[in-house]
Amino acid sequence: MDNHEPIPFSLGSSGPMWNHVDGRVISILQGLTRTTMKLLTEDEVVLTVRCPSEKFEQMSVRVGHHATARINANDVLLGTGGTSPGKERWNRWSGRIVLVGPGTSTPLITVKLQGKGCTLTSTGPVVGHSLRPEAWEPVNIVIDPENVTLTPHRRATYDTGAATSVHMHDSHRVWLKARVEAVRRSDSGSVVSLDVGGARVSALLCGDQATLCEWTPGLPVEMHVGQWEAWLRPTGDRIEAIMCTLFYD
Repeated sequence: MDNHEPIPFSLGSSGPMWNHVDGRVISILQGLTRTTMKLLTEDEVVLTVRCPSEKFEQMSVRVGHHATARINANDVLLGTGGTSPGKERWNRWSGRIVLVGPGTSTPLITVKLQGKGCTLTSTGPVVGHSLRPEAWEPVNIVIDPENVTLTPHRRATYDTGAATSVHMHDSHRVWLKARVEAVRRSDSGSVVSLDVGGARVSALLCGDQATLCEWTPGLPVEMHVGQWEAWLRPTGDRIEAIMCTLFYD
């Protein structure tokens, strides 16, 4: 087991200008020039990380790895309720200011994500706010995924033989053989109907993850069902497993 306790959004120990986010990698979408990863924290905050694909190849990060994301306080953007800085597909949450440091020009601002126990530190300013920010004021919290640096705690070890299990540092996964029966698009993503040993199961693949491979009728796949999540991957394919939502027919 990894003795590194997960610390959700917190002030980094390396200094007041950094935030550290601990979590588990739940998805990887690798493109020709950019790779996008999603990190799930202990209290279920999802942080998107994006980097050049060439850099990703050197990171040895895989789905299921525990990792730490590092974010400079300058890159934590804040806006008032009616103002949301950055681009639409950046990380963004609603939150509230919990602490404003001393100083009148650029005070250090600590914010708490709404409904979560985690905090982030920002150098400000609060866009759309003409006065000095005060504690308990609502804000929008925005982070560019390309301004997040991800470091895995340590490598996971995968079976390379004929076994259908995957060994992580903290789990043992058993993969069930299945076959794709039908595929249909929905507003939320792609719904893949599966035959798992005679049982009919449907899996919802959300967003761009469904484009990682050609999900077509007759495709042999493998499925792992955990306590809190399910994973799907083509049999014998080198593409990372995709986290999905299951529906039992």
